[in-house]
Amino acid sequence: MLANYLFHFKELGYAGLYLSLALGVIGLPIPDEAIMTFVGYMINLGKFKLSYSLTVSFLGSISGMSLSYIIGRGILSKLADKFENKFNLKDMHIRYQKLFDKYGNVIIIAGYFFPGIRYITAYSCGLLKMNYIKFLLYSSVGAFLWVNTFILLGYYMGKDWKFILNYSIRYKDIVAIAAILLVALLSYFLQKRAEWGKNKNP
Repeated sequence: MLANYLFHFKELGYAGLYLSLALGVIGLPIPDEAIMTFVGYMINLGKFKLSYSLTVSFLGSISGMSLSYIIGRGILSKLADKFENKFNLKDMHIRYQKLFDKYGNVIIIAGYFFPGIRYITAYSCGLLKMNYIKFLLYSSVGAFLWVNTFILLGYYMGKDWKFILNYSIRYKDIVAIAAILLVALLSYFLQKRAEWGKNKNP
């Protein structure tokens, strides 16, 4: 399945590169990081151009993040409003709102480097109704760093690019779970800090 995907990916060229990243939100048989390193390898072989690859990858990544943001702000936001009232989740919503208000830039940019997490952060930003221009700015910074890192990594690794493929497939779930747990711990810390503040100022 993976071999077939890479074959069609090469046949589609830059259009395949854009679609792979823009539609990564729906799930693909190969992680985005591996796609980027594979593109770097194709550049190394002279089959792709560096400038085109960087530009198309950047635009594809931003499109995918924007799509996730729109889903979060639309469908997920309506579902969240429904369950928030039903299960009394307003306090949790406020905690996450404060977390993203204060650390949203770091979460969005760093989220690019955790497999699967970048789309979760985009959903969350839409869900929490972060200003889109602000979201787009941070996403652009993250996309620029992420795209350049993995494409150049693949370029210099050459035929050893599959090391990134094997690593990303083997550890992506562990990394994703660790990142989610980290966000949960930060949320818990914010809650406790708020409680301490109330106790000190009755």
